[in-house]
Amino acid sequence: MKILLITKRIPFPPNSGYPIVVYNTMKGLLQLGADITLFSLNPANSRLDLEDISDPIFEKIKTHTHDLDTEVNVWAAFFNIFTNESYNVSRYYNEDAARQLENVLRENTFDIIQFEGLFVVPYLDVVKANSNAKLIYRAHNIEFTMWERLSHSESFLIRRKYFLGAMDWRPNQEGLEWFLDDIWPDIEKLNKDLRFYIAGKNMQKHFFEYDSDNLIVEGEVFDAVEFMNSKAIMIVPLISGTGMRVKIIEGMAMKKCIIATTTAAEGINCRHGHDILIADSADEFYRSILQCVINPKRWLEIGENARKTVENEHGVHLISSQMLNIYEDLISVKAD
Repeated sequence: MKILLITKRIPFPPNSGYPIVVYNTMKGLLQLGADITLFSLNPANSRLDLEDISDPIFEKIKTHTHDLDTEVNVWAAFFNIFTNESYNVSRYYNEDAARQLENVLRENTFDIIQFEGLFVVPYLDVVKANSNAKLIYRAHNIEFTMWERLSHSESFLIRRKYFLGAMDWRPNQEGLEWFLDDIWPDIEKLNKDLRFYIAGKNMQKHFFEYDSDNLIVEGEVFDAVEFMNSKAIMIVPLISGTGMRVKIIEGMAMKKCIIATTTAAEGINCRHGHDILIADSADEFYRSILQCVINPKRWLEIGENARKTVENEHGVHLISSQMLNIYEDLISVKAD
């Protein structure tokens, strides 16, 4: 089966949600014998040179990329108000990229073409005009829900409009601010040896300025697995955002005790007190962390159960097999 994946960025390194999902999709489908072609936009803020990627998965696929600038432009955003298009999405459309994609489609025949997220949907017309493949859209976020939650959690100031184009990181930043302001000061008093490590790309300056001797802000780490594997408990305090949190799945697979909000755990087949601890308030986070501190067997047990849940529900091979079955069913259906 020949599959084309269209992505908003090159899915490498697999150290955050979107690239992890796409990378593991390619990995799983390759293991099942699929022929994978990747067409990736290559925005300036996450730009990669394919020659710098040394990876067995990328060696097995055909890759096409197109460099473009997706930075927010004040005037472009202003004039976009008078159109019926989303500026967040339209920034990812580029005529040269469309022509390059058209050439790929004319030179190749695909059974399945999958749009990885909303930002590549503007290329739908190009695809439909140049291919008879079955088309699939995979949502990585329910975008309107994410923006609605963000607006409800912010005070009604100009800042509410300020997050244009910041969708990759704003929910994480918001949740982390809440945890550090309302929860961490009390947790820090529990035990002077407790440490809270923070890592992630595009770490904002103010996180480095928190007054806490037990807070370690590491910024971006290349090997997220190594970083996670050296810690015992994973905190996911999201109060906005949508979509499955891939980092939670990774943490569960590594037998970590996850303490997360209901929002963070959306889409994951988990059960509070069995393979995860759900906390939606500062008090609930405090009590969950407290029970892990005074009873280490508790977080070890939850971590063991979490691993079993991932093996049974979220394994790469299992998910890839389910996707391939969907593809085969679509291909078998004749057009009207």
